[in-house]
Amino acid sequence: MIQLNMALSRTFPIYEKTAFQIRAEAFNLPNHLNPGNPTTALNSALFGIINSDQSGNIGGSLQVNAGDYRIVQLAAKFVF
Repeated sequence: MIQLNMALSRTFPIYEKTAFQIRAEAFNLPNHLNPGNPTTALNSALFGIINSDQSGNIGGSLQVNAGDYRIVQLAAKFVF
């Protein structure tokens, strides 16, 4: 399973007891599909077709959902 979560932050001091902080977080940064196992039931119309991913989300009849999608968060904080 390929999934990369990252966080970066930087604090800029302004005065003696005050600071400004910037933070960025990214979840599932590569947004890579992690395919599950194919359907192995011989009497199924979907035999040999991968219609799910490892995160547990199930796609439509012949589609594969990406599961966990990419999330990016940005934040700024003034500390005093």
